[in-house]
Amino acid sequence: MIEKGVTTAADLGSAIVRSYRHSVDPLHLSDRVGLRRQLVIE
Repeated sequence: MIEKGVTTAADLGSAIVRSYRHSVDPLHLSDRVGLRRQLVIE
């Protein structure tokens, strides 16, 4: 959706937070945890 220009990363993140009642969106969580740790977890 972001690549096609339908929405922005910020809008998508806020939609996820509101829809799933998360405290932080996935992009901010990745920034906090770090991509290397996230790849190990997944």
